[in-house]
Amino acid sequence: MSAIDDVIRGDGQAARSLVRDPDAALDIIDRVTADGPAAWSLGPLLVEIGARAPVQGLAGLWRQTGCFEGRIIASRTLVRHGSPEAVSVLAEGLQDERRRLAITALGDTGLESARPLLEDELRRSCVALGVDPVAPDLTVIGAEPDPSEIELLPILLASLYKVGATGAPFSSLFSLLRFRSEDPYVAADSVREQAARALQVVVIDGMIGSLVEALTEESSSEVVDNGVEALAYLGSPRVIQQFLAWSRGDGALAAAASYRLRDLLGPLEGPDPGADELLENWTRLSVAARDDVCYRGGLPLLPDSLVQAVADHNRRVAVLRELAVITGRWLGYDELFGELGWYDYSASVRQWSEGVHDGFLEGGLYKYGRQRRMPKR
Repeated sequence: MSAIDDVIRGDGQAARSLVRDPDAALDIIDRVTADGPAAWSLGPLLVEIGARAPVQGLAGLWRQTGCFEGRIIASRTLVRHGSPEAVSVLAEGLQDERRRLAITALGDTGLESARPLLEDELRRSCVALGVDPVAPDLTVIGAEPDPSEIELLPILLASLYKVGATGAPFSSLFSLLRFRSEDPYVAADSVREQAARALQVVVIDGMIGSLVEALTEESSSEVVDNGVEALAYLGSPRVIQQFLAWSRGDGALAAAASYRLRDLLGPLEGPDPGADELLENWTRLSVAARDDVCYRGGLPLLPDSLVQAVADHNRRVAVLRELAVITGRWLGYDELFGELGWYDYSASVRQWSEGVHDGFLEGGLYKYGRQRRMPKR
């Protein structure tokens, strides 16, 4: 097990060797997850090697880990495994304190076999909140909602969308974007942030106008950043025009819009363009821009452009986060753990691009591997 000590000291070669040694995966995970901080520092590595272990062994880790960090690693490893058997194991956590992790992980599998489980959880949340689970918009939430349920609702809706659900009340996210509460036990800012995060995945008519209206009045920088990200992932001409308008102001909203304008209108790699250059690029693009097209780098989005963009170290994390939403696949990056110094992201993204190239519509809007229609408003 000396290789583990080498990895802890930051030896990239040792990390790569362990990834290629699936037989040792569970022994390594059992040793490291006994210590929360150590487990967290090795989290991405443990997920990578653990995904090669049998589901039965991963089930034991999900059930028995005694630290929160180990539980997160177990859930992400089961997501990485990506099998119906892994879905069944994750479902065990829906009945106890692992529920939030389980709901998030079930959505992240992207598997249709997780859909009935998540639909049951939606009904359970609706009962707890005192709302009709078949209503198109869960706006009639009691004056004193259960804090744990109202904070979980946007996460649950996002997970349902990831697995291909179509009948869930996704427009409820618009109400959750504006959620406020005087109850000190309800984290209203967190509810709005999670609603904005959910709209990075969910595509529904009315989302552009709802996000613009909510963000214009929002004071939380976390909500603003995630809401701007949701709009940027659409990449439509209307979004670009709104970002240009916001960028002329000041504060968190102007900063976030200006940052994402670079991705929408600027070169895919290289130095950041100035505001005048971005405006010139938009002037050229707007002549022939189509409202139903997703743009990146001033051009309709294509897989090849994302391969090019991920090579820019300064923008890599932003591109990888977006790729996770577009593909629903493991490309070596997990937002919970961050960037890995030893992982070849360019090769991973290039491999994905070559596999989907012929089936990827130029300028298409994709979420979790499924093509979506650009929202009308």
